[in-house]
Amino acid sequence: MSYSKSLAITLSFIISFFGTAVAEELPDLKGREISILVGGNSAPFHYRNTVTGELEGWEIDAIKELSKRLNFKYKISMVPWKNVIPSIDTGNFDMAMDGSGIKKFSIRGVKYSLPYLHFDILMLVRSDEDRFEDITSFRAFTKGKVCLPPNSAFYFAGITRVLKAKKDNPRIVLSRAKNECLKLLKSGVVDMTLIDSASAEDVIVANSFNFKIIGRPVSDSSFRFIFARNVNLSDAFDAGLISMQEDGRLSELHDAWFGVSEQNFFD
Repeated sequence: MSYSKSLAITLSFIISFFGTAVAEELPDLKGREISILVGGNSAPFHYRNTVTGELEGWEIDAIKELSKRLNFKYKISMVPWKNVIPSIDTGNFDMAMDGSGIKKFSIRGVKYSLPYLHFDILMLVRSDEDRFEDITSFRAFTKGKVCLPPNSAFYFAGITRVLKAKKDNPRIVLSRAKNECLKLLKSGVVDMTLIDSASAEDVIVANSFNFKIIGRPVSDSSFRFIFARNVNLSDAFDAGLISMQEDGRLSELHDAWFGVSEQNFFD
């Protein structure tokens, strides 16, 4: 059984925000062109197909569907992950779909859509790791270092749930590049990193099973579209996502990219 199944990755829209009513008509963005930013390759959410050169993934398919429902055009640009939030914060792009979990309101100056995917945050270590086996034993292993991307759900989970430490703890190695944490882990510079349950299995397989998951989930978080502060798109995208949930399109996308067809949409 895959991590995505056994750890119960679920699409979820908080129904209490809206009640049970569904709008009969979706907002019409009247062909508006929206500039969208993605941060590097983050399969299965977004990545560049090395054969065709085209962007593919869950988020790519979702934005295609939303563009039809809300009547907008879009242009997607890919930049290093570390440049995503600054580019949105300064208004250089309208929105981002970053393939990563960010706690709502954790970053000032940007807006968020409803969560379109919930996931567990897991501890990833080298496959031969035997010095610790869970949060408690890692915390007690005072020489152990963890790589975390700043201003992310993983960062806050590492600080508050794993180490229960201050932000400047010397056991924390910060890296804005997602793959850099994997490189540091593989080379032994750090002893652990945190990963989302949605991509954990793909990462382990892609790295020839040189990594493994240990312990229970550290925390959970959610994926959201991110919008620039001066862009009024969140309401329209929320309506579009709800419509995709209601007619089963989100379930189809989830099944296609994660192999899970049974979803609990309303937590």
